[in-house]
Formats: sequence, structure tokens, C-alpha cells
Amino acid sequence: MKIQATLAIISLSLLIFSCSEPKSDNNSFEIYFLADSDISEHEASEVDIGSLALKDEAWVSSSDIDFYDYSSHCIYLKEDKSHFFENYDEGFYQFTPVLSQKPFVVVSGGTRVYVGALHSGLLSLAPAGPYMDEMDVGSYPADVMHISKAWRGDEDIRSDPDIKDALLTQDLFHAGLKIQLISFQVLDNSDTSTVEYRIRISNNDQDDLYILDPTKMGSALFHYYTNGPDLWDTSIPGHPIYLYSQYKLVEPPEPYDSWEVDWFSLIESGNRIEHTIQLKGYPFIPDGSYTADMKYAGPHNIGLDNRYIGDGRLWIGSIGSNTLDVTIQ
Repeated sequence: MKIQATLAIISLSLLIFSCSEPKSDNNSFEIYFLADSDISEHEASEVDIGSLALKDEAWVSSSDIDFYDYSSHCIYLKEDKSHFFENYDEGFYQFTPVLSQKPFVVVSGGTRVYVGALHSGLLSLAPAGPYMDEMDVGSYPADVMHISKAWRGDEDIRSDPDIKDALLTQDLFHAGLKIQLISFQVLDNSDTSTVEYRIRISNNDQDDLYILDPTKMGSALFHYYTNGPDLWDTSIPGHPIYLYSQYKLVEPPEPYDSWEVDWFSLIESGNRIEHTIQLKGYPFIPDGSYTADMKYAGPHNIGLDNRYIGDGRLWIGSIGSNTLDVTIQ
């Protein structure tokens, strides 16, 4: 009798434990909110991810997703975002108090990978990890969610292999683009320095992709969407040097945030192109050793109706480049 009673207690414990776990497919990609709505994103990020109680039903699951662009970490949905965000409206959007700073857990292949959060740009507190910004919710198309990289740390947890494996298994994975900063040199070092840099853009995606082409749209307009290289010198503790061009801040398109299909060039799947680009507007760059990197972006607001033209898809989002060691002398 004692043995039977013990077995019954163990069985009941296992049943309770299994009911407390989310209904996760071992091959799927899912995003869960926490069962306890009082836990903040910073509190959730500081405890063992396995100790967090999740809601029974996923907020976003593989069945909601058309595909996931692994280069930009844009999630292309089967339906618009009104199913996921309260009071969603395209354009300017603000989270309701219930959603602001709400933590979520990304689960891939049955493994809890990282804690993220919905984050408001109106808050002074930096996000604790990867996040969905309310400005992105409004500015990206109605069928696209974007998960931004964490502010802290060099490792990009969004690219965890468990996530890639689950997306591949579910046939949701799109590799997207890769950008490489190949060279950087100063042409005219003054109070408004001009630099020249070379980039290589590779299409690793299964789709042929249209990307912004600086030779078609002009350097000024190109740099409104895509930052030129940033220079970093962190050799002096407590006194880092950060240099970048101000040019992109003063050359918005007309009308603001508009785009034209004529600005794009097609890169077929598996191919790549290279561009040498000049950019003015840097401050005087002292002699020294720097680390350079840059962001490559496309207009975020290209909706589904305009995203496919002829033989390819217009790529949207933003990606970072490699780092490049640069010597100025």
C-alpha cells in the first residue's frame, strides 16, 4: 500500500509539473509571455530562465509565421499585428501600460533560449536583452515583427543555433543578407572629412533579393537609410573615441521616409555585389588605430503589396557588418 501511495504521489507530481510547462513542440519556434505579469524584464533576465513560469499558450508560434529573416531578425507573419498587439495601428504606435516592458521567452526546439521584452523608447531604462521596440511595431509593415539586438554584450543571442535549427525544421528559415566592410580610408581629413569605404553584400537567401543601391539613389540618400562606417578607439580606459558621419542626419528623402523601387538592384540567390562609396561629414580623425563597423539597412515600411516585384523580393530591415581594423596616419 505504501509503495502504491508513493507511486500515486509521484504520478500526481509529474502531472502537475507537465501542466505547468507550456505546450511546446520540440521542433517549433515560439514566443511566450510569463505567467506572472508582475515580473519585470530586468527581474526576468537576472534569474535562471528555466525557473520562469510561462503561459500555457504561446503568444507567437510557428503556425503564425510565414518566414523568419535570420539576417535582420524580422518575423514575417501570416496575419497582421493586430492579433498580437493591443490597439495596433500602422504608423505611430505606443504600447498600452499592460504591454510596456512586458517580458517574453523565446523557445526553440523545446529549449528556452533567451528572455526578451516589449520596450518603449520613451523609457529611460535600457532594455535588459533583445527587445521589440514600440517604434518598430508601428514603422515596420503590418505583417512584420522585428526583434532588436540587446544593447549590452557582444554576443547576439538572437542567432542561437537552437533557433536556427528549429526554423530550418519548420521550413521558416531565410538566411537573408550578409554585409562585409572590406576597406576604409580617409580622402580628406578636415573638420568635414571625406572617407571612402568598400562593402560586399552577399545574398545567402533562397530568394532573389532587391537591395538599396548607392549608385542608383546617390550617396546622400543612401546614407539616410544606411549608416556609414563608425570608428571606435577604446585604447584609453574611460576615454573612448567614437567618430561617425553626420551626413545622413541632414538628407532625408522627400516626402519623409518615402522610397522608390528604382533605388534597388537585384542580387540573385547565392550571388554578391561590391560597392565603393564616398561619404563626407566626419569630424577631424586623429592619427591612431580604430575599429570600424557599419549598419546596412533598407526602408522598413515596404508592405506586402509592394514587396515582390517580378523576379525578386525587396529586402527590408537592417544588419550589422563585421569589424575592420583601421589605421589613420
